[in-house]
Amino acid sequence: MIDQDPTIELYKDLKSPDLVTYKKWIVPKDSVNNCIKRLKISKGSGIGFVIIYECFDKDEQTISAFYTFFDIGTRQILRSDYFISHDGNSYHRVTDWGDAAIIAMKKYVKFLQKENVK
Repeated sequence: MIDQDPTIELYKDLKSPDLVTYKKWIVPKDSVNNCIKRLKISKGSGIGFVIIYECFDKDEQTISAFYTFFDIGTRQILRSDYFISHDGNSYHRVTDWGDAAIIAMKKYVKFLQKENVK
């Protein structure tokens, strides 16, 4: 069952103009665990999945993010993949970010599918 409430709760107050910066953001891999621990999840068990976006890089026209699976009960990370997607959108409008995020997710799914075939 998909429960998006924790994510919606975190991001409902964000304003898209506040997300734009000229500085390229870097998320240290060791901070992914802290992000998972801070999530407020009503479910007591199961497997969770989050995408921790690092940067929508306008200059490079890339998205970088950690795609992370974790145990909801223990908050232990089961798998976290750092993934960069190049799409060529301009990333200066919210709609471009949304499209780029969807394209990046599709590429990540293909990556997982190829890995499982091996």
